[in-house]
Amino acid sequence: MARRFYVGLLYFSEGLGDALIEAINAQPPALDRHGEEVELVAEHMEITEFDIDYETHYSLVVDRASHRLPIARGVLMNHAFRGVHVINNPLSFHFFIAHKDVGYSIVRRLGVRVPPTFILPPRSSPGFTPSDFRFHREFRWEEMMRKVGFPCYLKPAEGRGAWGVSKCRDMQELLEAYNNSGNDSMTVQAAVDSPHEWQIRCLCIGREILPMKYVFRFGDRSEYLPEQDFLDAETRREVIDSCRIINRAFGYEMNSVEFMLDREGKPWAIDFNNPVPDGRMSQLGERFHGFYVDALAGRAREIAIQKPPPRFLPELNVFSEIATRGRTTAERRALALAQASHYYDGMPGIRRP
Repeated sequence: MARRFYVGLLYFSEGLGDALIEAINAQPPALDRHGEEVELVAEHMEITEFDIDYETHYSLVVDRASHRLPIARGVLMNHAFRGVHVINNPLSFHFFIAHKDVGYSIVRRLGVRVPPTFILPPRSSPGFTPSDFRFHREFRWEEMMRKVGFPCYLKPAEGRGAWGVSKCRDMQELLEAYNNSGNDSMTVQAAVDSPHEWQIRCLCIGREILPMKYVFRFGDRSEYLPEQDFLDAETRREVIDSCRIINRAFGYEMNSVEFMLDREGKPWAIDFNNPVPDGRMSQLGERFHGFYVDALAGRAREIAIQKPPPRFLPELNVFSEIATRGRTTAERRALALAQASHYYDGMPGIRRP
């Protein structure tokens, strides 16, 4: 009799979650690395009270909702501490989604091309008095913008869904946007001078990385274009290698990473903390949506077969050591990519669209 490997999915009214449960449950039993037959059983997790002594029957959880459901964060951290494989690691998920500014600094040090970026304290800080800031100084705006340049983007350090993002064409627009930014820590980042209206969005699921041609528009009007061979081989390789470094440094097994191509054709990573990538069929289209479901179902099957050792903490220490070892950006990138490749080259991939 096959051993059952239970997969819990946490999501709300999302077609991708329903499709994933169906896809996982439709897979035939497989032999794990010990030769034991294993059957995957997927279901939606219940949302209820949580006993701190509770031992879950799930061996794997796919988390697509804890950023909207605070109680789930602690529940999933408890599960991960006890050896449950969680996609994504809950500590990685909730640290980096709240600290995109840290992410910019880390991946730039690891050799990923990131536009010049500064981190700004909040414009307003309720609960503090003027005397609390006696050691603070005024920003050196002119010096800062000599490095960043115009146009630039001002955006929250904790941000998703493009909310709170302003494109600033001169100092007046930048100061106005910052003065209206409220209590959020902000980042000011150089805009990539691109000859294209489109950018690259990579859908990263498990070991699979799919670059897609993508047109960003505010107001949920973005568009994924079906063209497949829109990158030359060298650019595609750099984009995929950069995704590998980013995802393994942060511990993401589900993410989307966005790049802009400059006028020389070089890709710049501009957004890469999206651990719950958009899974709507209406946005992605049938082909990309199918890839998404197949890749997640395939990763669940890999975990059931391979039984990778549980990791409560992301592997940031390894990448931190790399950040201090390499003398040049190229050396650090090569070391980081070699480390990331242990994960990505561990097994052959699933079918590609």
